[in-house]
Amino acid sequence: MKIVFMGTPEFARAILNSLLDSEHDTLTVVTGQDKPVGRSRVPTPTVVRQLAEKHKLPVLTPRSLKDDALYYSLLNLNADLFIVAAFRI
Repeated sequence: MKIVFMGTPEFARAILNSLLDSEHDTLTVVTGQDKPVGRSRVPTPTVVRQLAEKHKLPVLTPRSLKDDALYYSLLNLNADLFIVAAFRI
């Protein structure tokens, strides 16, 4: 199956990790935008993004789920399945 994974928090990383260990094809990952962390407010990627980049997967970080560019990006992937784990829905 061709899959798009959507998730942001720590527990979503475990789900993505299991998906990456499966025989399915993860096409892209959609996650939250980088957040300022610490006293210096350094923009830090989500744990899901860090894992996706480690596995060289494309990552989308939309500002809004109503964005037409996001819609068409996902539509053009022709995914069989979207897996959503705590992602702004």
